Amino acid sequence: MLSRQFKVPTPSQDACQRYYRDHLEQFREPDRYIGRQIVLRGARGDAAARDEAWARAERLIAILFFDPKMFGDLVATYDSISDGTGSGRIGPVVRGELSPELDIALFGLKPGQIYPAPVATEQGIHVVMLDRVVPGEVTAFSVVHGRISAGLRSAMRLAAARRHLARLAERYRAAAAAE
Repeated sequence: MLSRQFKVPTPSQDACQRYYRDHLEQFREPDRYIGRQIVLRGARGDAAARDEAWARAERLIAILFFDPKMFGDLVATYDSISDGTGSGRIGPVVRGELSPELDIALFGLKPGQIYPAPVATEQGIHVVMLDRVVPGEVTAFSVVHGRISAGLRSAMRLAAARRHLARLAERYRAAAAAE
């Protein structure tokens, strides 16, 4: 509240552009990951079905390590999601958009890699492969100029408030020492 009492000038266009250049990574969108998956469902609570799905997923992973080009055929044959959502595809997604288990698997891979173990989620047992990473683009200065200006202005207000409080503290110490 105290910092709002201080009037500070609006930062210049040059100051905002300098901040933008010096902190460019702050204005970069996150990388997006694109991958594929095969989902094998086992009835929840049916341990034998889940174990069978896990074993099948392990066999599929072994096949894919030998020949990753087989993914399309395997997803068409084994994927158990038949709701028309294109379950073979993942993404493009950023970290945090998937379940935690899939997040760990997908975001730990390099393009072309297959996660070396099945991934269990509420939906079933997944076989996961990362196809590519789309680098995040830097947001244009014109889009973030207002946000930069407001942030710089807030920082100037805060600095003015700190200077004011430091002067008050010094006066208090001088008055206390004089008594």
